[in-house]
Amino acid sequence: MTFQTAIERLVNYAANDPAICAVIECGAPKEGGDIVLACRRPEEWLYGKLPAVLGELRLICVDRDGTCFPALKILLDDAVDIKLMVATPDSLKASIENCSAQPVFCHGYAIRYDAMDIGKFFAAHADLRTPPRAMSKAEFLDVFRAFWFEAVRAGHAILHENVWAATTAVNGDLKIMLLRVMESVGVAKRRPVCHGGRDLSLWVDERPLAMLSDCYANPTRSSLISALLHSADLFEIFARQYAETLPCAYPVEEQQTAREFLEMHFLPSHTPPTLVTTEKTLLRYRSEDGLTDIPVIVDAEGVWLSLPAVANLVQLTETTVKSHVAAIYRTKRYDVSATTRLADTEDRGQIPYYHLDIVIDIGYRILSLRVSYFRVWLSHALKELSQPSQS
Repeated sequence: MTFQTAIERLVNYAANDPAICAVIECGAPKEGGDIVLACRRPEEWLYGKLPAVLGELRLICVDRDGTCFPALKILLDDAVDIKLMVATPDSLKASIENCSAQPVFCHGYAIRYDAMDIGKFFAAHADLRTPPRAMSKAEFLDVFRAFWFEAVRAGHAILHENVWAATTAVNGDLKIMLLRVMESVGVAKRRPVCHGGRDLSLWVDERPLAMLSDCYANPTRSSLISALLHSADLFEIFARQYAETLPCAYPVEEQQTAREFLEMHFLPSHTPPTLVTTEKTLLRYRSEDGLTDIPVIVDAEGVWLSLPAVANLVQLTETTVKSHVAAIYRTKRYDVSATTRLADTEDRGQIPYYHLDIVIDIGYRILSLRVSYFRVWLSHALKELSQPSQS
C-alpha cells in the first residue's frame, strides 16, 4: 500500500458516491501529501465508517485545530500516514475565496476528482503565489520557542516508539516552522518566495535545498532521528540569519535545553579529547566521513583553529575562507585582535588562527552542517575536559 494507492481508492469510491464533490491531493503531485475531500456529509467521513475505503485502519483521530478544515489523521496498516481534510462544497469555496485555505494548497495541489467545477473556481479566485510577509520580532520568537518545544516532543515520541506521533511532528509541525523561517529569510533577501515550500528551487539556494531533503523522515526510528537532527540544524542556521535581519539577539538560551536533550539521546558517541600540554589543550577532531582531521587548540582565551584547519573543516579553499573572514570583520561585530592570532609554523611561516566565534560565523554564512557537527563534538569534548580527572 502506498499513498497513491489509497488516494486512487478514494477517487474510485467518489465516482460512485454522489455525496462526494471533489478530491484534491495537496503537496507535491505524484509524491503524495494530504487530501482535501469536499462532500455533502462530512460527518460520515470524520466519525463514520467511510475512511475504511482507504485500507485497513491502524490509528485514526480527528483534529479540528490544525487547518481551516476538520482533519482526519489516519495511519493505515502498511504505515501509510494520511491527513484527510474534510469540507462541504460551500466551505471549500469560501475558504479559497477568502484565502484561509492558502496554507493548505500553497504546497501545490492536484485535482483528482471534480464534480463541482472546483478547478474553475481555483482559477478564478485562488492566488496561491502571493509572497508571504516576513515575520515580526514577536512572531519570530513565538515560532522559535514553538520549534524547540516540538523538537523535544518529537524526541520523546521517538524514545517511546510512538512512530506515528514522531512522524507527524517531524514531517509536519517542525517542517511548517522551518519553512516559515526560511520564507522570512527569503523575503528579507528579496527573493521570489512562494508559500509553504512551494517552488523551493526558485528561491532557496542549492546548498540548503539539498540539506532540506534530509529533513523528511520515513516511519522508522533511524530515519526519524536523522530527520529530527537535520531539521534542528537547518532551523538554527536560518533562525540565526533571520535574527540578524530583524535585528534581534539570537535567543540561544531558549534552545539550549532542547539541544542538550537531542544531543544526549540521539547523537553518536564522540572521540575523547587528548591532553597534550598543561598550558593549552590540543584536541583532535575527526569527522565521521573521514574528510576532516584537524587539530583544535583550547586555552584560557577560547577555542582556536588555524586557517588550514578551518578550510579543511568547511571543505573550502583557504582563499575563500579568508574572504569570508574579511566579510565578517566588515560587520564590526568582532574585535580582530581578540579573534585572530598569527603563529609561526615550520613549513609555512606565519599563519592565522581564528577564534571559535569566527568559525561558527563562517558556518552560518555558508549553511554548513559540518560546522554544526563540529560544535556538537566540541561541546562534549569541553565537558569532558572540565571534569576532574579520576586518578
